[in-house]
Amino acid sequence: MNVRLLSAIATTCVLAGAAGIVFGQEPRAADAGAPTLNALLTEVRGIRAELNQAASVSLRAQLLVARLQLQEQRINVVSAQLAEARRLVLPQEAKETEKAMEVKRFEGFAANPISFAPEERQGIAERIPQLKEELAQIRGHLLRLRAQETEFADLLASEQTRWVEFNSRLDELERSLPVR
Repeated sequence: MNVRLLSAIATTCVLAGAAGIVFGQEPRAADAGAPTLNALLTEVRGIRAELNQAASVSLRAQLLVARLQLQEQRINVVSAQLAEARRLVLPQEAKETEKAMEVKRFEGFAANPISFAPEERQGIAERIPQLKEELAQIRGHLLRLRAQETEFADLLASEQTRWVEFNSRLDELERSLPVR
């Protein structure tokens, strides 16, 4: 695209120089110089239009590339947030499993009170509600982490969709350029 722009600028300069030479000369005949001058002016106007179009396409391309780069940065940030959320979920799941097993174990102890002394039975009975409360807290935290993970996954999908849209617009812009 830059080569095309430089070529157009060079052509414009050559034509402007030629126009200066033509204007600097005395007209030989009114009819002979007018068609050449009109053709030259038409060519200069055409080059000017092409330059304007090239500048417009270049600006749009630069804006789209900048947006695409920003979108890639957003995707990287959201990907990192999603990875962190997933990293936090795994230990919470392990804690939940461990605490649930501990609750079942204590409930099993409570179901067989004969095996324990009265003070031990009292300790077991008091410990079960505490364990259930701890399990509920762990599950609540895990639920929030999973919701956050889902939110980041949805956001990532959305940002990737926007990236694809920007990339498609760049492809359309590229296809709209004349092939030389």
